[in-house]
This record gives sequence, C-alpha cells and structure tokens, in this order.
Amino acid sequence: MEDVQRKVEGHDGIDGEYIMPAARAMIEMGLGHTDRLIAELEACVADRTAPFTLLAMLGPDVWTFEGDERFRAVLEKLRLPSWV
Repeated sequence: MEDVQRKVEGHDGIDGEYIMPAARAMIEMGLGHTDRLIAELEACVADRTAPFTLLAMLGPDVWTFEGDERFRAVLEKLRLPSWV
C-alpha cells in the first residue's frame, strides 16, 4: 500500500510513465483521502479532463464527498451541477 501511495504522490507509474489526474483521483478516493482527492480533482480541472469521463472513472462513490464545499467548488469549475 505504501508503494502505491508513493507512486501516486510522485505522479509517476511503475516505469515513470505519466498517470492522469483522474486515475490519481480514483486511487485517492478509494483510499479515503479527501484532501488528496480534492487536490487531484483540481488537477483534473487544470488538465482539462472531460467532466463526464471523470465521473465515469470515479463512479457513484464520488458522491459521498458531495457534502464537502471544496468538492462542490470543483464541480462548478467542471460546470457540473451537484445533481449529475
């Protein structure tokens, strides 16, 4: 588990390949790291990740974070209403 976290934090894969922010967000969500999830969602905004691609990758569990104001702010940046 520590190896996975180290790779996510370093934004590199096993052989140093790029890991897209949406994939890192999925990992952080699965680990229950809210602050890191929000940071990766912000990286998705900067990386111009397609909003519905992001939602498809994260799945319905992402809505457990809807009560977090930062999460709602990222949704606004992605131009997604909270009810999507």
